[in-house]
Amino acid sequence: MGTHNSAWLRLKSSPSGLFVSGPALQLDVTPIPNSTIGSIGPTGSGASIEWAELDNLPAGVSVLYLSGYMEVDYDGVNPVATMNMAAFPTGQQSYAIREALISELRNVNVTGETFATKGNGYVPLDANKTFGFFWEVFDATVSDIFIELMGYQV
Repeated sequence: MGTHNSAWLRLKSSPSGLFVSGPALQLDVTPIPNSTIGSIGPTGSGASIEWAELDNLPAGVSVLYLSGYMEVDYDGVNPVATMNMAAFPTGQQSYAIREALISELRNVNVTGETFATKGNGYVPLDANKTFGFFWEVFDATVSDIFIELMGYQV
């Protein structure tokens, strides 16, 4: 997995009360296997991935603003690839693919190429600051995949 440096993103506040006060915080999501529904939460939450950065969120945070990045390479066999990434409220798996896409590329010709997609999305947190997460890549080899915490809402 590569290292990526994110530029500062400053959103003073949006109509929904979103706040960001520093650089984006990055998380490798490959511990959740391809095409498997998992969860992400703070240390001690029992989530599939425990993200220490969530430990430092202020009390009362209800929504995260995330950015997702996926990069794939031609697998040497299939010329067309599909990539999806979704973050969703805990326990709402059917919501994941239909409504909560952060990043998506469908049926792109990857023959001899590297393709990447990046997108943003909001995800509600449960009382334990945990959320559901899903990613999938078909007919390509993943070279990099991560999410970044860009902001939150109290």
